[in-house]
Amino acid sequence: MSAMGEQRLRVDLGDARSYDVVVGGDPAVALQALAARTCIVLYDRAVTGLAQRIIAALGERVVLTYDVEGGEPIKSLDVAGDLWNRLAEERVDRDAVVVAV
Repeated sequence: MSAMGEQRLRVDLGDARSYDVVVGGDPAVALQALAARTCIVLYDRAVTGLAQRIIAALGERVVLTYDVEGGEPIKSLDVAGDLWNRLAEERVDRDAVVVAV
């Protein structure tokens, strides 16, 4: 546990696909160190303030933001299809990182 209350948990997949899960701390600060050239930020409008801080921290690496009104209605093929279309329009590739807030 770090001084900022952040804890990193390693998900060990036994190969290069292994990754860390960060719990606690300031997500905007933690995401600044993210080694990704392209990011997509998906967020619930209820957390717009936090999402805007994260978008600012990631800077020019953010190629797409996608905000939704939370709740059961967004769990639909229409919403998923709209997101997939927007990702395709931005030519997002498999190296992009999706940050869900």
